[in-house]
Amino acid sequence: MSNYRPKRATSRWLEEAPAYVLSVHDAGPEVNDRYTVCFGWPLWSESMGRTVPYLGFNEAPSSPNMGVSMWGECEAHRQGLKKIRWLDLPENLRKHVIGRVESGPDPVVVVKLTKDESHGWLLIAANGKGGYGPDFKNKAEAVKYAKDNLLVIQS
Repeated sequence: MSNYRPKRATSRWLEEAPAYVLSVHDAGPEVNDRYTVCFGWPLWSESMGRTVPYLGFNEAPSSPNMGVSMWGECEAHRQGLKKIRWLDLPENLRKHVIGRVESGPDPVVVVKLTKDESHGWLLIAANGKGGYGPDFKNKAEAVKYAKDNLLVIQS
């Protein structure tokens, strides 16, 4: 099993973004799926290697006539796309991203909280995707992370 974990953009780029967002990119208005948001754990799992799930969408992703909003996988470090701040996305697009993560294609919002001797407290994706989240020093820290990131802890 690899020790690789995709890295998150710095806080300057991801202020107020959910912890599962790794980076946000803008390919420009001439492209149908103008925006790309790349995701880490819990949507990413070790079995994906150095690729990460992403959501590509346009300025009107929910429009029945003009909307584009599609899932895919890409290299963890996007080349050639302009990185933008999470807060540079209009609020309706940020809400769209969060809504899509919560509803599919294979939502990972249920986690198990467990204690491991070598890692401390862990949140493990409960839907079979595997992938360990960050290690936590105590249970309260893990529960807060889950709550802040719209994860439901399975009892």
